Amino acid sequence: MWGGYQFDKAGNIISRSKGNAQLAQHEANKEIERLTTLRKKMIQVNGGLSSAQEIFIDAMQAKAITTGYKHIIQTEIDGLTKWLKKEIENAHELWQHTKADAQRWGQHLSETEKITALAEGNVTEFSTVHQPVNEYETILTMLRNIQAELDQLLAQIKATIDQQVATDSELANYFS
Repeated sequence: MWGGYQFDKAGNIISRSKGNAQLAQHEANKEIERLTTLRKKMIQVNGGLSSAQEIFIDAMQAKAITTGYKHIIQTEIDGLTKWLKKEIENAHELWQHTKADAQRWGQHLSETEKITALAEGNVTEFSTVHQPVNEYETILTMLRNIQAELDQLLAQIKATIDQQVATDSELANYFS
């Protein structure tokens, strides 16, 4: 490690999701600061906030926080998805190697005897491939559902913001 960075054997910087999380948090904080400034400006100009303006500012802050959260989660989901897909490949590969080893070490056995011998050691296609792959696919489905829920939440927040801007000409002036 040098200067706070870690390098691989080829000299490339090793990136960690922590950096992405910090960047997303920084962006969210910048947007919240901008909205705080906007709130103060609106109060100064108008002597207060209308309920529509209050809803708008709150929705914009919710969007900033949720967007930052989604970026952090997305980075983690992407990493997990990549890892799970590799593990699925590894499970299939392991079973092929296991069968090849059984073929080599059990040349004198029939195919059925080889499979039976493996099963006696709790090494089956089910335990080596199907069971882990089913678990991995369940996790992948859960991750896709989390992504969809976050996307839906962001769409709802954006719709609320768009509706407020469309119905409030004064708000529209701040963003034109």
